[in-house]
Amino acid sequence: MPIGDTLTIEMDVPSSSAGARVAKHPPMHDGFDFSWARGTSDADWPSPGWWICPLTGHLQLRPLQLSHAWATTTTGAYARLRKSDWNLTSNDWAEFEYRIPGDYFLLSRGTNEEIESVRVYLKGQPFFIELRAFATSGDRLEMARIRFGQYTLALYSTGETKLTGGDLPSYGRIGFIVPRPRDISGEFVQLLIQPLGEDRILIYSPSHEWGWIYYGPWHVAAPLRVRFPNSQGMVSAMHCIYPSDNVEFVTPPRYLPVAPSASQTPSIGRDQWDVPEGCGVIASVIEADSDSGISWDGSKRAYRVKYVMLSGTEPGQNPDGRPNWTPTVYGVRVTMPGVSAGRVGSAYEITDDVVELRLTFGQGRDGVQGRIALRRGEQHGGTALLHNRLVRIKLGTEPVFLGFANEPARTFGPNPDARMALWSLESVLALRARTTQMPAHGPFDGEALEDVVRYLLELLGTTDEKEIELPDLVGLTMPDGGKGRSAICKVEAGQTVGHWLDFIENVFGYTFGERCRSGRWVFRMFHPFDPTDDPVKTFYLSDQERIKANKPRHTLAWSYEERAIRPEANELCVDYCTPEGEHRLMQVVDTDAQDPEKPVAQRPAGWTGERTWALLRESRIRRDEHIRRILQSLISRPGVMDPVRMAQWTAEYDPDIWPGDTVRIQGRGEYVVTGISVNVVRDTDAFYHRPATYAGERRDA
Repeated sequence: MPIGDTLTIEMDVPSSSAGARVAKHPPMHDGFDFSWARGTSDADWPSPGWWICPLTGHLQLRPLQLSHAWATTTTGAYARLRKSDWNLTSNDWAEFEYRIPGDYFLLSRGTNEEIESVRVYLKGQPFFIELRAFATSGDRLEMARIRFGQYTLALYSTGETKLTGGDLPSYGRIGFIVPRPRDISGEFVQLLIQPLGEDRILIYSPSHEWGWIYYGPWHVAAPLRVRFPNSQGMVSAMHCIYPSDNVEFVTPPRYLPVAPSASQTPSIGRDQWDVPEGCGVIASVIEADSDSGISWDGSKRAYRVKYVMLSGTEPGQNPDGRPNWTPTVYGVRVTMPGVSAGRVGSAYEITDDVVELRLTFGQGRDGVQGRIALRRGEQHGGTALLHNRLVRIKLGTEPVFLGFANEPARTFGPNPDARMALWSLESVLALRARTTQMPAHGPFDGEALEDVVRYLLELLGTTDEKEIELPDLVGLTMPDGGKGRSAICKVEAGQTVGHWLDFIENVFGYTFGERCRSGRWVFRMFHPFDPTDDPVKTFYLSDQERIKANKPRHTLAWSYEERAIRPEANELCVDYCTPEGEHRLMQVVDTDAQDPEKPVAQRPAGWTGERTWALLRESRIRRDEHIRRILQSLISRPGVMDPVRMAQWTAEYDPDIWPGDTVRIQGRGEYVVTGISVNVVRDTDAFYHRPATYAGERRDA
């Protein structure tokens, strides 16, 4: 672009570009768990077919063993296993009926031997066990030992459990339901053993309301084994049985902050489900006051979600003809697309009234700012001081600024022509990210990073693919607390889009900015420390070099200064906790840079000879891989653990150069531009002089 291109400044720009488009109806991204419904099912009679786990809050089919009918019915689907279902040949174990006829239990008589089921249960089979150990209270006594697959579960008289086997730690429990389990010696205890997903096992006692989540893969196919190692006992142990008919669960009404328009048809994300083969779940959005599908009309804000669950129907899953499997549902993601609108009217040309124009360009979404002063101040807005005026500044045909004029002020002088109106200029991305609040409630846990970024930018008005410029984000996902655990990326009331852009910058190292691409203003996501393209321009430090290279005069740098900046730290630490509550410290140390006795010839560029450390305490993220990503992001930033060379030079402003571009300073090296400050100087009626100060960071040092 030639340096002498005409300067054009327009106000209240009508355009379909990202800056002019507004979110008339913002996209919404709702979602929830079932924690609000815990404990409500016990008040219903008869027991509903659904059940919400008190420990994890997930929705599933209710095991028949947890229904009221289990205490009164022993036929059909409620039939118990008999002694013949176990490999018992001696009379050391007796069969008897306990609560009602057909309620069969096995009673050990003078033996501590282990019993084993005849049936080999499939991988991941849920179990329900009722037992009583005839033990005295007092010391911590192992009451019962249950083996399923590669795992051994020990139940203690204190109400604690210990799961061993596979790669599990000796104690991997998390989450008491009650503050401390009481002594259960001699008491009737119920245990639900249920795998969740592929990496967790739920141990829950409905009789005593305590439980834990253990982290480990599903147990393998094997018989079920039970033993009372230190006492006599009675036990009824079998697989879980689930309803054979479809079971419906309908949530209470949910309320959206903005009433969706008729064109905002919701889509339902089902990534928060674990559905074993043969099981099924159907989710739909329905009216808040009826069972029919909802029809958005711009006034309705309330809706409900209906889940229809089906138990396992595969023959291999149900050897005895009774469903043995259930889906588990942690919620859905309800996503509604946004509806945007562009500004209308005609652009207001104000170039001839410009008295002063200053622009600054830096990396990040706060980097494009400025100040503009217009003569004949009363003409611009009349008696009112107009806020939020959309402004576009062009050099030739390419925009160099698109943003808003705010904080208006007027100055008056004795000469009416000297009266001026002044505005502060701020980029579209910076203003809207800071002021646009999140209309959603659903957490972002585990979602693809690209989907989250597109959603956030859509809230700012970008619906055209050409208005978004993203790097390759394949495989990157938001931090995930895990199904059935507390959400890490939970959207709270009052948070803005800027809050979540900051979150992404801190975790992944990417940043956000905006610039012109082929005449179109785009929002872009980029890593400021990724390798950049070839230099877009070469600046010369002397006229002789410029003339020798046969380059135009605007390639001459009038002044040049470079300086070195020492690193901020030679030891980085992140203090955080694992999902199990284990406190950890992850750190990276540059021992050579800390060594005071390092020979001068062997000292690294960032040598300080002393320990300089930075500690980050992270309370939101609990996964090692995400903590490593944060550390990697910090390490890769020049100036954190490595020294950098900075340069500053002045030259005629070139609108082809943006922060993040690489330029070459003849004889000094290549620099990545980090900031540009432009002051447009007016001479009579012509804008002819645009001095600029550039700041750069050396990458090839």
